[in-house]
Amino acid sequence: MWAIIECGNPVHAATDSGVVVERIAGQWHLDARHADLPRLLDMVAERTGSKLHYSWLPAPEVTATCVAVDAAGLLKCLFGNSVNMAVRDLPLATGKTAAASEIWIMGSTLGAAKQAATSQCQSSVSAAAAEAPAKELAIATWLQQARSKNTGERLQAVSELARLNASSDDAAIRTALQNALADSDSRVKLQAIGGIASRDGEEAVMQPLAQILRNGNAELRLMALDYIETDQTLLQMAARDADQAVRDLASVKLEQLAQPDR
Repeated sequence: MWAIIECGNPVHAATDSGVVVERIAGQWHLDARHADLPRLLDMVAERTGSKLHYSWLPAPEVTATCVAVDAAGLLKCLFGNSVNMAVRDLPLATGKTAAASEIWIMGSTLGAAKQAATSQCQSSVSAAAAEAPAKELAIATWLQQARSKNTGERLQAVSELARLNASSDDAAIRTALQNALADSDSRVKLQAIGGIASRDGEEAVMQPLAQILRNGNAELRLMALDYIETDQTLLQMAARDADQAVRDLASVKLEQLAQPDR
């Protein structure tokens, strides 16, 4: 499910549960210590006057120090430079001096986002999770579960295999993900699409993406659109979608293709 955070009244400074967001000399300063990530994004949207969209987040807690000229820069700091975002400028509100944006955070790239670390932007995203079993045992477990008759179990397994595929040369994982492309459940299929696309690019999954854009519900169509960056035919199809959010994101992506150096 995509979350939409919208706030239109930027303020100059605020603190909340270990988070400071303030504007100093034309730049946004963010400092967070073990902050709840969804709440932190709420605050970034509220303070900068921006509108944020995201489908999922990689971890529940964030410790970060960031300095940037706008909300998009703060998000790059939080998630790493490899995260992909679609950004659209919003009209400058009456009486405001800081520009705001509408930003879609692409869940398809969050898993690959690396920790950013510079003199002005240092972030560490940590999840409170139990130690995983040995990698080999974990892979064997997920491969077996990917064949389960239970949809929820398959979804969990394929999601884990998709994550592992980005850094693994295991042929069994690739085979399981290819098989999951034919799954009867579109959510499972989308996880497989993400795992394959993260390694082989969107060209390797154009056909299943097109199927979901034609047949999935609006939420699934939006998730599928997340993985489409360069295929103008599919983006133009999505730009005519019945759902406003799908149309908006497709339009932003088409605008970015038309202005590659922006």
